[in-house]
Amino acid sequence: MSSNKLKVQAFRANDLSADTGKQFELGKSWCDFFEIDENVGEITFNLFFKPLSKAHESLADYEIDLQLSELTVRNDRKAYANGTKSGHSAIKEFFLDDLHLTAERNSNDYFAVYKASEFNYYLYYVPKLLHDNFIKLFESNSPTVTINRAEERKSETISNLQQIFYGAPGTGKSHKVKNDDKVKEADKKNLVFRTTFHPDSDYSTFVGAYKPTMKPVADKYKAVAGKDEEITYEFIPQAFLQAYIAAWNNSEEKVFLVIEEINRGNCAQIFGDLFQLLDRDGNGFSEYPIKADRDLAKYLNGKDERGNDVLVNKDGIKDGKLCLPSNLYIWATMNTSDQSLFPIDSAFKRRWDWQYVPIHDCNKGYRIAADTNEYDWWSFLKKINDVIGELTSSEDKKLGYFFCKADDKGVISSEKFVSKVVFYLWNEVFKDFDVDNEILNDGDSKLTFNSFYGVNGSEVITRKDKVELFLTNLGVDMVKEIESQDEDNDETVSADGTTGGRDKSRYSINGEGSYKKSELVRKTAQMYVDNNSGMSADEVIAVWRNIGVDTPHFVETQAEYDARVSASKDGNSRANPVRWGDNVMYVTTQWGIGNIGIFVDCINRQNWNITINKIS
Repeated sequence: MSSNKLKVQAFRANDLSADTGKQFELGKSWCDFFEIDENVGEITFNLFFKPLSKAHESLADYEIDLQLSELTVRNDRKAYANGTKSGHSAIKEFFLDDLHLTAERNSNDYFAVYKASEFNYYLYYVPKLLHDNFIKLFESNSPTVTINRAEERKSETISNLQQIFYGAPGTGKSHKVKNDDKVKEADKKNLVFRTTFHPDSDYSTFVGAYKPTMKPVADKYKAVAGKDEEITYEFIPQAFLQAYIAAWNNSEEKVFLVIEEINRGNCAQIFGDLFQLLDRDGNGFSEYPIKADRDLAKYLNGKDERGNDVLVNKDGIKDGKLCLPSNLYIWATMNTSDQSLFPIDSAFKRRWDWQYVPIHDCNKGYRIAADTNEYDWWSFLKKINDVIGELTSSEDKKLGYFFCKADDKGVISSEKFVSKVVFYLWNEVFKDFDVDNEILNDGDSKLTFNSFYGVNGSEVITRKDKVELFLTNLGVDMVKEIESQDEDNDETVSADGTTGGRDKSRYSINGEGSYKKSELVRKTAQMYVDNNSGMSADEVIAVWRNIGVDTPHFVETQAEYDARVSASKDGNSRANPVRWGDNVMYVTTQWGIGNIGIFVDCINRQNWNITINKIS
């Protein structure tokens, strides 16, 4: 697929009007631009806004999901109404609500999309004057363009030399830094130096200090010393000094010092007098150089183990002073949930550019594997973050997309979910607030952190059924059913007794739906209790135990279910909950070719207005 191309289009009247439809139409030429095959159905592209004016600078790299419909009869596509604020399409919502464009003021303006690569698209808002007086120059001409690279670099250097990327835990702050094009290029040349701050970090672990080390004893002294090695003290440079030296010795290259979790350490203690160096002048150098202490000056003026100058460019220790060069970038990350560890004072804050990393769907398709179903991770994050926001009236404790990482199949196991997510929620959020009982509803009791664990002998197991209950209480979107072990191993049996492949039979209820075995049983039970909502759980269970199905744990009360799961070896419930009103019962998921046939026959014999048919 081709890249490095730009498409510019004038706004149409409906594009900037809030009451002329929620969608945003893109003609056939846009299908050609995005290179969408006509046989492709719905498709989504991620656009990143690039501002052309100071007024919109705060929206730089704002991500817009351009969700396009399948091809219409007019051979165009519509941008779906997938916005989160007004219900318009995300791109229309961005123009109206974020850029505040209107049909009256901006109907003669333009928008543009630049395709930088197969996966990177940049969105621009182009005012009419900019288009008519500049962009049009390139439509029919190919002018020779000369750029003063020194000035360009100077401007870039001053703007982002010192940045802190901040946001809720798991938003991808470290990922954003690591995958920055400039950082990746520097990393290839071993010019990226990383450190992580923590409560015990100090000046010596950040800059350097004398440390004991073992050195060989010279041959002529071995007999006197009586040993081959002896303890000596050497100055050992740490991350800051390593980056400082590399920057001065490679003045034509960008060098990065990356500090993770900057607010988990005491910055005043760690930086010490280096704090003064963070003030940069118009050329990107420290405006106020500081005198290096004796040990530091001695090291910088000395030789390395190969006999070479430690600091080749002596401007780095000119007049015995330290000065940050214009090619040294100091980038840091900060979790807003950790602000209380070591508050950063305003004098330190103002020496940094602050880049907010918002919580957003990274479209990885992560799923949470509960007991009988898999649930959508992004749906969970939206639901739980709404709860956290209501409880705390703050963004700080919310969860980002990468708070919990999935395996290579995109699945977050129940064990990982409980140990990371549930642990965080109960210990950092729920303990300090009165949480809605519906979210923690567990029948006659309330979900506690302990509810998510059971004991089998001496082994502690994760209660996957409680994970499922918690997700269900939150209203998280279910992605798909987890097939039971019996279904995975079932084989079809022909009339002559030979076995075929795995049984993939599907069933309908009253002529509707297409259900696998365990979901068929759950759906049938749910339909029965919905039609008999006045019955208690004990009454329903008594009826179902007498229909003729002889399968272990066919239907269970809450107490029977809890006792069985607590005694299981793996924490799998192998049952689906069926709820109505304040009642709950559980139906087994353990169905094979033989017993599912018995179940279908038994149900069809009842006078329940429920008829099951095998459809495939």
